[in-house]
Amino acid sequence: MRKTSLYLLLKHRSHSRQRHTARASRAFTWLARALAGVVSLVIVAALLIAGYFYALVARDLPSIEILPSLMDRENGELLQPTRLYDRSGVVTLFAYSNEGIERKFLPVNPDNPEFISPQLVRSAITAIDPTFWSNPGYLLKEWHTVEPLTIAERLVSELILWDEPPSITRAVRMRILAGQVVSTYGRTRALEWYLNSAWFGRNAYGVESASRLYLGKSAQQVTLAESALLISLLKSPALTPFDAPEAAFNSQKELLRSMRAVNVISPEEYEQALNEVIHLHATNKPDEAAENGFVKIVEKELESILPAQRLRRGGLEVITTLQADLQEQLACAANTQLNRIAYSDVSGVAPDQPDCDAALLLPTQRFTNTGSGELAAAGLVMNPRSGELLAYLEPTTLNGARLSDSGYQPGSLLTPFVAISAFSRGYSPARLLWDIPSQNSVTHTGEPAAPDAYHGAVNMRSALANDYLTPLAKIVNETGAANTWRSAAYIGLDSWENPPDNASPLYGGSPVSLLEVGSAYSTLANAGVRSGRLDKATNRIKPVTVLRVNTSRHQTIWQAPLAENAVIISESVSYLVNHVLSDESARWPSLGHPNELEIGMEAAAKMGRADNGHQVWTVGYTPQRLVLVWMGSRSTEKDTPGLDKRMAAGIWHAVIKYASRGLEHKGWQRPAGITQLQVCSPSGMLPTMDCPNLVYDYFLYGNEPTLPDTLFTRFKVNRETGQLATVFTPPELIDEKVFMNVPAEARLWAQSAGIELIPQGYDAIQTIRQDELVNITQPLMFSAVAGKVVIRGTAAAAHFASYSIQVGEGINPESWLRVKESTRSLSEDGVLAEWDTSGLNGLYAIRLTVIDADNAVRSAVTQVTVDNTPPSARITYPLPDQHITPVRGEVTITAQVEDLVGVARVEWWVDGKRVSEQTAAPYLYQLSESAGKHSVYLKAWDVAGNSIQSEKISFSVAP
Repeated sequence: MRKTSLYLLLKHRSHSRQRHTARASRAFTWLARALAGVVSLVIVAALLIAGYFYALVARDLPSIEILPSLMDRENGELLQPTRLYDRSGVVTLFAYSNEGIERKFLPVNPDNPEFISPQLVRSAITAIDPTFWSNPGYLLKEWHTVEPLTIAERLVSELILWDEPPSITRAVRMRILAGQVVSTYGRTRALEWYLNSAWFGRNAYGVESASRLYLGKSAQQVTLAESALLISLLKSPALTPFDAPEAAFNSQKELLRSMRAVNVISPEEYEQALNEVIHLHATNKPDEAAENGFVKIVEKELESILPAQRLRRGGLEVITTLQADLQEQLACAANTQLNRIAYSDVSGVAPDQPDCDAALLLPTQRFTNTGSGELAAAGLVMNPRSGELLAYLEPTTLNGARLSDSGYQPGSLLTPFVAISAFSRGYSPARLLWDIPSQNSVTHTGEPAAPDAYHGAVNMRSALANDYLTPLAKIVNETGAANTWRSAAYIGLDSWENPPDNASPLYGGSPVSLLEVGSAYSTLANAGVRSGRLDKATNRIKPVTVLRVNTSRHQTIWQAPLAENAVIISESVSYLVNHVLSDESARWPSLGHPNELEIGMEAAAKMGRADNGHQVWTVGYTPQRLVLVWMGSRSTEKDTPGLDKRMAAGIWHAVIKYASRGLEHKGWQRPAGITQLQVCSPSGMLPTMDCPNLVYDYFLYGNEPTLPDTLFTRFKVNRETGQLATVFTPPELIDEKVFMNVPAEARLWAQSAGIELIPQGYDAIQTIRQDELVNITQPLMFSAVAGKVVIRGTAAAAHFASYSIQVGEGINPESWLRVKESTRSLSEDGVLAEWDTSGLNGLYAIRLTVIDADNAVRSAVTQVTVDNTPPSARITYPLPDQHITPVRGEVTITAQVEDLVGVARVEWWVDGKRVSEQTAAPYLYQLSESAGKHSVYLKAWDVAGNSIQSEKISFSVAP
């Protein structure tokens, strides 16, 4: 190969290698640039995401500048305990502090005259934040941990972010602020602020308060062992050396072991601390906040706004609804009454040394039975229109000791709620009830009642006003216990989630709180409207106890909104209940006149007893004020006699009169839908001439009585035989008497009570042989007839001349009406006449008169009851178009069927089908598994054959 060709070949190969290298270099450069771009994009995206997350987390981040204001050494807000004031903001009702111990700020620097013991400092750092002197206030690797891990984080969590719920967002915000605190104020100040604000159990906030409370010395003077005891409380503040000494000292030893394990203390210090005997402070009083009933109510109301720990930590002023003067008067009147009762039991004479105006209003009383055990009194005063609690006294004894603010059994105080349920279903205050012995009749003591403890025929007004529990318990069973108690819970007895399905709460059990009873009765006082604050957790209106919350520098941080209102009971039904409870004369049979419930103005009032008579109540109200008083003992001895219910009534009498001073005395106005009608008492039916007692009473429109009274009935009686007279009784032996128409189940009681009963039989018909030639065979003696009545019989005689048919009204008619004129036609067991009874009602005699040719008269008589009035029938429950929730899968349909003579039978028709037939009251039908829409009506027949069909009612049943 020539040199030229070889040169060209080598040069070509060289150029090829250079081009390949250049292409590879350009590709690498492009790849590097692309990779760098991706990395840059990732970094930028990460920075953007981090920035967005930070902006999201740091949005509305609180300022740490609040800390110096809260923890200033001289005027820090948290150096003042939270105080509860009356509604004027002047009188202190309660302070979250320990008696004789002031909150005090101590610095950490030992160069100050007063300082925190170095033993406390190193114990705290070891227990909480071992890297305190080196970390920036937070632990970055634990950024997502919800709990605070460093002292600065604890400080921020408790004083700045207390109102934020736990979350990862809150955890990041907490660590951002903790870093700001350390970088801005330094570690030493962060440590001082924490130790001077931390909670050490009870009401001890700050290490100085804790040391004074538990050890009786300053935090400057505590030893290593005492320091470990105090610091160990920071992890479990509830396990104090007073409340759980074993657990507290075990935690102390565990902390000492930790300090020794990391060489914070020497072996000698460790042994010395373990062997040191710690003497706790002698003053070990219980936590007043945990026992004070009103404080617990306030904390419950504020829990959605201020957690209990923030409330107790300090620096707040809680302006409550209580009136200091009224609170003092309630407590004073109760104490004076307890004093009188105590002395009355001993000497029969109570000392009169009242030191308040309300005590001067106590009525003169004397008690021979004060029960057993230590007697206590409790009560409250409310404004029904706003739902505000104006005074509250938890169970307090004569010597000032407070008993548990629980275990209140309402007993017969529940009877107005029975009335509410009944009135809503068509009952009225005038309705007839029978207070007679029954299988389940018991007294307040749980023992069977004596026969003379019953009152026979009473109306619902009297039963409710005088605590006649037997008939009211029957109403509970008639209307459905579940329905009755469910409505009571809805009205205010909120804790009644699963009440018993019977009437037993009327006698005892089923505990409630004072505030629940007050709230329920306030709904009645406010004409069925429940007023107060809306509890978002339960969506129910609750009583108001807090008006506003201020800082200790008087800056308002929360203001109570305007009162919420909800109609719980119809105004008409609440008016009926209030009218009964404010009827002074209705109470006279049991309380006499005058009595403690009469205060010189219209007020609804009710006494109650429960727990075998060991608890007595009085509640009463006007539209402006409600006062509730409870008295009782915690005795569990069943054989001890019960308390006199007038004990609580005396306190009520004094406090309601005092609380009503200066207020407008205006009662409840009768609303539309209420009618007034004169009726016979106690039957509640329309008056008759025989009714001995006429009264005016009130009814829901549409539920007025329509029939005349049947309780008191006039009868003609043979005075010699004592039997009901008939047309056969000689006129000279007949007397007219008015009897009480006592039902069969009440006859035994009526006999024991000396009530004259309607004779069970008629005067005997003379046993003479029936005249074969002159007799009436149809209608039968004493039968019921209606419409056109065919009279059959025989009218014949020797030398027969004529016969006639007459009818006369009554058992022994004074006048006769001729139905068939004299006729000369004989009749042998045939139709004598047809009598058109249209428009007639009552007892009639039919007389056949036969005259012979010698004008001799022969006669035959029979007696019948004419009944041309069909029975009355109506569905009383459910109401038209009502939506019903079944109880245990069933709906009880009730009806009222009445007739002048007697109901023969009743047919129930549901959804167009005949489903049941009844021949005796009560007229009920149990509809089972019946979700959806339904219709119901009745067909009723009386003994005379008259019939009626009730109005068809449509309703629906929830699934």
